[in-house]
Amino acid sequence: MPIEQPNRVKILNESDVTELYGIPSFNQSDQEFYFALNAREHEVFASRDTVHSKMYFVLLLGYFKNKPISVDFNFTEVRKDLEYILQTYIPSKKVPRHTLSRQLKSRLYNLVYQLMDYKKFDAQTEAKLLLRAESEVLICIEPRHIFDDCIDHLAYERIVIPSYSRLQKIVSAALNSAQKQTEKILSTEISKNLKQLMLRILDSEETNSILTSMKRLPKDFTNKELSKEIETYEIIKSMFCDVEHILKRLKLSPKNIDYYASLVDYYSINKLRRFSNEACSLYIVCYLSKRYRQINENFVNAFIYHVRKLTDEAITDSKKKVYESLLNINDKIKQASVILNYYVDEKLTDDLAFREVRKKAFKVLDKKDIPIVSSFMADIDLDRRRFEWEFIDNNQHRVRTVIRKLFHCMAFTSREDSSVLFDQMVKSQFELSSTGKLVEFDQRLISKRLKPYLIQNKDNEPAVLIGRAEMHLYRRIKDKIDTGHILIENSFSYKRFESDLVADDIWQEGKEDLILRSNLPSLQIPISQHLAMKYAELESKLTEVSERLTNGENQSVVYSDNKGNTTWSIKRRPKSKDVNNPFFEKLPQTHISDLMVFVNSETHFFNAFTHINSKNQKKPADLGAIIACVVANATRFGANKMANICEVSLERLRSTQRNFLRLETLQDANDLISNTVAKLPIFRHYNIQENVIHASSDGQKFESKKSTLRTRFSSKYLGKGKGLSAITLSANHIPINAKVMGLNEHESHHIFDLLYNNTSDINPDVLSTDFHGTNQVNFGLLDLFGWKFAPRYPKFGHVIADLFKVTGVQRLLELKKPIRTAMIEADWDFIQRIIISLQRKEATQATIVKKLSSYKSNSKLFQALTEYDRLIKAIYVLEYLDDESLRHYVHRALNRGEAYHQLQRAIEAVNGGKFRGNSDNEINVWNECSRLISNSIIYFNSAILSKLLIHYERHNNTEMLSLIKTLSPVAWVNINLNGTYSFAIDSTILDIDEILNILTGN
Repeated sequence: MPIEQPNRVKILNESDVTELYGIPSFNQSDQEFYFALNAREHEVFASRDTVHSKMYFVLLLGYFKNKPISVDFNFTEVRKDLEYILQTYIPSKKVPRHTLSRQLKSRLYNLVYQLMDYKKFDAQTEAKLLLRAESEVLICIEPRHIFDDCIDHLAYERIVIPSYSRLQKIVSAALNSAQKQTEKILSTEISKNLKQLMLRILDSEETNSILTSMKRLPKDFTNKELSKEIETYEIIKSMFCDVEHILKRLKLSPKNIDYYASLVDYYSINKLRRFSNEACSLYIVCYLSKRYRQINENFVNAFIYHVRKLTDEAITDSKKKVYESLLNINDKIKQASVILNYYVDEKLTDDLAFREVRKKAFKVLDKKDIPIVSSFMADIDLDRRRFEWEFIDNNQHRVRTVIRKLFHCMAFTSREDSSVLFDQMVKSQFELSSTGKLVEFDQRLISKRLKPYLIQNKDNEPAVLIGRAEMHLYRRIKDKIDTGHILIENSFSYKRFESDLVADDIWQEGKEDLILRSNLPSLQIPISQHLAMKYAELESKLTEVSERLTNGENQSVVYSDNKGNTTWSIKRRPKSKDVNNPFFEKLPQTHISDLMVFVNSETHFFNAFTHINSKNQKKPADLGAIIACVVANATRFGANKMANICEVSLERLRSTQRNFLRLETLQDANDLISNTVAKLPIFRHYNIQENVIHASSDGQKFESKKSTLRTRFSSKYLGKGKGLSAITLSANHIPINAKVMGLNEHESHHIFDLLYNNTSDINPDVLSTDFHGTNQVNFGLLDLFGWKFAPRYPKFGHVIADLFKVTGVQRLLELKKPIRTAMIEADWDFIQRIIISLQRKEATQATIVKKLSSYKSNSKLFQALTEYDRLIKAIYVLEYLDDESLRHYVHRALNRGEAYHQLQRAIEAVNGGKFRGNSDNEINVWNECSRLISNSIIYFNSAILSKLLIHYERHNNTEMLSLIKTLSPVAWVNINLNGTYSFAIDSTILDIDEILNILTGN
């Protein structure tokens, strides 16, 4: 939100307020659950002296069990619940019609608070909550985040949630305090040079401004695009120290910097000028900082890309050359035999000069072919590396024009204080700055294996071939970046790992408070106690699983010992079909535009699409145009093509897209639909196991028509095309979160992100993935955050063999290596720091997980965490081995994710299935639009199933009830995704009861 704050900031929309503070709407099963009394509650009920007091006590207690707030109501609104209470507990009495007095309500609530072990929200609590909110503002400036944190804290402390206006006042006060502090720093700390740069940015004309050029992100890693990026880099570099000084004084979190920087992306120069000087300065400073790091990130990614690409091409070319050489080797050997005959040819006299013999030999066999033939005749492999370096020689222009420029721009640091490689890097950058070329190269960097190709004798002295040595240097740098030895501090992913964590001084001073505020039970108890419980669980599992295997009780696991080789295999169930159940073929066809209008009438997802600048909004949002844009993006038509096949103009589509369709508004809209699905009667029947939400995550590859920084070629998945991967978190058939990643990224680095940043009300307890979701830290991380990680392994025997050994002494199975609990305890402080950093979003969570799971150089730092991960993994593997039901649950969860992918593919295939976004951000938006359409279809089908569930329950039709409870809502045979599109919204809304009548024959 912009820095100018009103006296009381708006946090929740009307529907959100009603959802939190409104009277609960209970069906019969809800009434039975919430109004049930235990022994202690029944004693209090019996102690009340009037029917009036008794029934309102049960009512308030039931409502409080549903949500810990004090509810305001009138008699009419709660009459049905009161009738149920009297019928259950005092059936002989009628409902008294007089209302509940304020004094009696207060006394009854005091009794409820005591029974539920809750404390009142008082002035002291308010003061503490304000301090917490002010601290939370430093992490995230968004009012909803601060509000949600306050609610979570109150729930953890078991304190009654106060009124919305009171919480609104606290959040507003925290934001206003932060604003005043920010304004004060900005008015005094900005340097003269930085002020001049910001004036240049704001005084420029829109079409040809510095800011406009800065906003243009490179589409790919071509020399042309990278040259523009270098120009932007040079502009920001001159001011970067001043920018960092301001941000250090402001103490802004990375998330807040991202938020303020995003406003510069959203607003034009003219609109930025309308903000106060302090607000505008804040946005631009944050933007310059983020853009500078983004440029460095792009440089490193481009450097790695080009070095790897040139290396791969050289290897491919060398293999081709070797193959071609081998094809011609027979002919060449015949030619070589002619040359050998020269030594016994009497016609060649002894006084004939050797150069003449050479000339004759080269006429028979080309000079460059002689080493090939000689190597072959000596039974030596053809020298592939020679061809490889010849390819590098022939492509030196690519090294000089692209890779060298990137190398020159990057500011490297090293984990080691001094090394031969790093010293050479510093020297080479200096030489490039002063002479424009590399001059000297330390031969210690050249291995014995490479010396024949990089060093030649010149005047009887070994001389380095500088062109080849330069490429060798870049290869070494790339390898060291991959392993974390070489760092680029002012980047996102390639900086020192410790930079991604809570700062040293903050951690040392406030560690206990940070852990307490985390509300994570795993961090609240001593590590020795925590490990003792986990280790006891492991020992118990080892004994139990061993006994069942030895006694032959586990029939689904095949264990054999043939010739001393232990093998394991698990019998698998056949794959079930979770899409397009034939039941849905009975339904009439519904067009996607009509479906979206109906879903909006039920879920109000339209409310999520707020204008980017709500203060200056001239016209309200148009539901028809919103739906048209969502459908255009989801089906890959795009605005231009959609304007040609519907009644909405291109101008209206573009303005709607620009002002209302953002990643955050689309995510909010998806959450509204997901949350409403979760309230439908059918939803609890989607549970794979009782009272547990079992989610899955999986990636799906998509081709992209246009190039962006994230798009990559993949012959394995896309043939000759380029594209990306969309990874989705699906729970109970509902896609509750999603993100797009590059094909060069690993899925396992993103599953924590998906879980932790899930903003819907559907909170998974268990997460399953295929093997792609596993790494060396995810078991540990998810366990410490309270989730159970339950992956499916394609080669389960390898996993067992890696963790356990078969002893057959006291018990069949034992760990191959004992868990080093002493190491975990010794480094528990560092593990806690990682967990708190992930929770506070000190850096992109995927970046932290990537480093945790892949940096070999940091193994000493991470050994304790990976050891804890091994402990949790061992417990799970034993459970997976022994529990056929668990394997079935995991299998079903992953099948549901695959079913969602098929629905997603059907939507996107309407116009070819290729992403057509011009940037990574546009592709993110298009993917969220696809999720919104999928969510709408799933809601529509779930609403029909819920109606049928109620109908057949009423008629006690057990056969149909059994069918309805097992149907998957992931179906689109009843949805028309093609044809003529009309988004003219009238008062007529799809009547779902008509569909019900068709199905039930009424």
